Amino acid sequence: MDNAVQVPVPAPFGWCLAWGKMGVGKTLLGLNSPWRPVHIIDLENSSYDYFMHMDRLTKMGTLRGPFTRSACYTLADYEDAYKKLVAKKQHYGTIVLDTIGQVANWIGENQFMKDARQADKQGQVVWGRVRDRIRNQLNELGSLCDMLIVTAHERVYEKKGLLAIISPRCNPTVLEVVSLSIRLERGANQKLPTAYFSANGAKSRLSFFPPQIKDFSMDKLLEYVAQPADWGKLKDGEMAPEQPVPASGFSEEGQFEQ
Repeated sequence: MDNAVQVPVPAPFGWCLAWGKMGVGKTLLGLNSPWRPVHIIDLENSSYDYFMHMDRLTKMGTLRGPFTRSACYTLADYEDAYKKLVAKKQHYGTIVLDTIGQVANWIGENQFMKDARQADKQGQVVWGRVRDRIRNQLNELGSLCDMLIVTAHERVYEKKGLLAIISPRCNPTVLEVVSLSIRLERGANQKLPTAYFSANGAKSRLSFFPPQIKDFSMDKLLEYVAQPADWGKLKDGEMAPEQPVPASGFSEEGQFEQ
């Protein structure tokens, strides 16, 4: 798998947010990043099965190769893993933060507990502190690797008179600092997910990539960097379904909701 495409260093695009429903393949996408070695900060135990069967799954081709992990079950676990990575200063090919929604939940809840005793603290001040802390931690983690991949679950809900609103469950700060927001979908008979770059809140700052990529992997991004999509003649597997763009799913009150 490593020989499929040439892997440039530094990466030709910035950090990535991969989001979608549970089981769509977000964790595996990060673990199979072409920038090696990979370390995952796992806040939902999503990488456990891959870790336990790492050698066998590598031989099967499901995994690109071995990876290391920090399993975090509480905010204290996460802060400890984060501080150890920063202090160690080891450089990784990829660091995966899985999921950023859980990080924001823990940080937000902790910040509210700290500020609840102070009557003069306003909600916006608390949200600002949460955003700053998340931004600072992402910047530090990003300095330790060639590629930072953060994952988020998908949030879907309805509003009367509007279409369904779909967005990643993450602090809006994440979308400000990533270069690629990739929404993943995977059908029952699909081994690899389909990625969307131009619908439901997803975005790309680079026109190399088409609106949709089927059988998606990080290697496909590198292929499109080498040979950009022809937006004047998009192929069937590159065109996103025609659909209205939904409204933003973010609100100040729910921005660290998992």
